Amino acid sequence: MPNRTTHSVILGLALLAPGVAPALAQEAQPSGSTKALEDLLLPVDRGGSLTWVTVVEPGESIFPSLVVGQATIKPDEEDADPTSLGDPMGLLGVGIVSPGVALPVRVTVSAPDIMEESTFTGKLVKEGETYAISPKIKWKFKELLKSRQQMPVNVTFKVKVGDRPEEEKTQTVTLRTINDCPYVMHIGDEVRDTRWMFAAYVNEDHPWVDQILKESLGTGIVESFTGYQTGKEEDVLNQVFAVWQTLQKRGIRYSDVSTNSIESATVASQHVRFLDESIVAHQANCVDGAIMLASLLRKIGLQPSLVFVPGHCYLALSIVRDGSLTIGIETTVIGKAVHEDFEKPTLRLRPSFEKASLDTFNLAVKVGSENFAKHIEKINDPLDEEHVMISIAEAREIGVRPMPYLPADAAAQPPQSPARAVAK
Repeated sequence: MPNRTTHSVILGLALLAPGVAPALAQEAQPSGSTKALEDLLLPVDRGGSLTWVTVVEPGESIFPSLVVGQATIKPDEEDADPTSLGDPMGLLGVGIVSPGVALPVRVTVSAPDIMEESTFTGKLVKEGETYAISPKIKWKFKELLKSRQQMPVNVTFKVKVGDRPEEEKTQTVTLRTINDCPYVMHIGDEVRDTRWMFAAYVNEDHPWVDQILKESLGTGIVESFTGYQTGKEEDVLNQVFAVWQTLQKRGIRYSDVSTNSIESATVASQHVRFLDESIVAHQANCVDGAIMLASLLRKIGLQPSLVFVPGHCYLALSIVRDGSLTIGIETTVIGKAVHEDFEKPTLRLRPSFEKASLDTFNLAVKVGSENFAKHIEKINDPLDEEHVMISIAEAREIGVRPMPYLPADAAAQPPQSPARAVAK
């Protein structure tokens, strides 16, 4: 089991451990880019017209996951740009070339289906300067959480500068689904690493978690979940195995479903299943599986991390409280032992499900830990932008909260595990 030398959490949101700063993560917080706006705006017309453009980032889309995921993150107010006004983490706004000195400005943004009318008032200090203005949007978070299929949305922008008449523009943008997770965004002339977004899908507060943990205790592998309290690595591993075997009993299999219906040149995103969706569908790709297991392990007091390498994601887990010893867990092998397969008469000569489940768990730890040992040097390399490790605990500390669970129907609990899944 490799020692964890640095716990790099990433992403330009004050998550970086000393010496760890992926090149893509220098500006993860969305903000106005006046340099990019200058390429869109023409010199102000002295005859009286106002020069302004609407701005919707990233990629002229609204990502509910991004809105919800960063809702409680406090912006970094150091090195504030005087030409960026309003919400420093705003995703909707306008770019304006100031037609005068110290002119009062009012910008209003509205889209009734997903937000209340939101307004910024302030001043354009310098004539001829390009300003990016983002009102603090009054989002309707419950409506955003209900977005399960992409759809067009009209957003109306209104601008009033000085004593000029108010001007209005309406832009039709794409409202993405809550499952669309943007992890790299091109905004203006910047490339921003937003892989911290995946930490928002880890939901230790999900109401289905208690049921899964109850079933895990029913395996008899452990009598209770004690986290790191005993100080024994073996006890931590047994708790993880109890959860692992329960997911196998529920028939979770690896399924590589991650493609979104919309391709974009300015934002890279991936479809991510919530814990309940993975359990109901009995499917999880590498990201889904890592997020599902991380959610359950966080609930019992353990400290998981998501490890991202080119084309893949797996779980890392501290097995001692101080984080000095970390293992990797390769969740894609979870479906290699499915309980129902061991009840088929033609398979009676095979080992028991419990033995096969343990073998699969050991394989997951072996493969994951070998990969973690191979990747840790690159994870700790400040110049390597492709290998990152996101500590869920540290993401929580800077305000990345779990994505709230909002069921598509009235179900409050996962479907009961089939009787065959709990047969001895």
